[in-house]
Amino acid sequence: MAGYSERLYGTEYVMLNKEGLDMNTASGQNDMIAEAYGEFQKFLQDENLCKMARERARYLEELHQMSSSAEQYGLEKGRKEGIELARLEDARKFKSLGVSTEIIIEATGLSLETVETL
Repeated sequence: MAGYSERLYGTEYVMLNKEGLDMNTASGQNDMIAEAYGEFQKFLQDENLCKMARERARYLEELHQMSSSAEQYGLEKGRKEGIELARLEDARKFKSLGVSTEIIIEATGLSLETVETL
């Protein structure tokens, strides 16, 4: 997936007629396109607005990356908690079936103290 910065620069690329898109023809056929293109041209002339747009794009990209990292962290933490709960449940089942504590410890990897408290 393209980042926010890449999409912003991609939009500039198209609007600056670098992909063979004839904005004059498109503008002449549709008033809304003509108005949007005119506003975009004004935007491009204002260095401060361009700088702010690029900074915003970078910020949004960083925010997206942080969100993805947080999601991965949450998934990993949930996976580990799920594995631990499954080990405890297995140990409880083994214990209810009369399996020895030593075998439960070996099979589940739980500590003696944990198995004894179940």
